[in-house]
Amino acid sequence: MGALMFISVIIASMAFFINFVVLLKKIKADEDTYTNTVIGTILVGFIVYVWIGLTAP
Repeated sequence: MGALMFISVIIASMAFFINFVVLLKKIKADEDTYTNTVIGTILVGFIVYVWIGLTAP
């Protein structure tokens, strides 16, 4: 289970980093995009956090 959790953390970190890069690219383009990216990042992070918490020993 430790390896699975480690891989999950890496995937979550990559997803967060990709969202952050997209956020930086679009920060001046549209406020709605900024808001949606922030909300999406928070939701994905929360879901991954809950999933890791439930699967932890």
